[in-house]
Amino acid sequence: MFPNIPISVIEQELRQTGSIDAVCERLLRYPVTSTSSNVTAKVSSPNIDFNSPIQEPAKEWSTSSKDREANLRLRKEYMIKKARQKFLSNNN
Repeated sequence: MFPNIPISVIEQELRQTGSIDAVCERLLRYPVTSTSSNVTAKVSSPNIDFNSPIQEPAKEWSTSSKDREANLRLRKEYMIKKARQKFLSNNN
């Protein structure tokens, strides 16, 4: 269920809470840090700068597959940033 989170972190969370539901909820909502094994699992996209301003990329079709791929990547980053901004505004 959590392929990016090491088993040791999940086991440690289970030992602390004793509840599978609580562990799943925590892993889905918050970044998890394990101090005993110095393992950090982050729930975010690795190459996205969340501090940069959010601007919607142009909706255009290109004949070049490389341009389409780049545009798709920009649109994906935009959607992730918007979703993160909405999530943070709802939780504050």
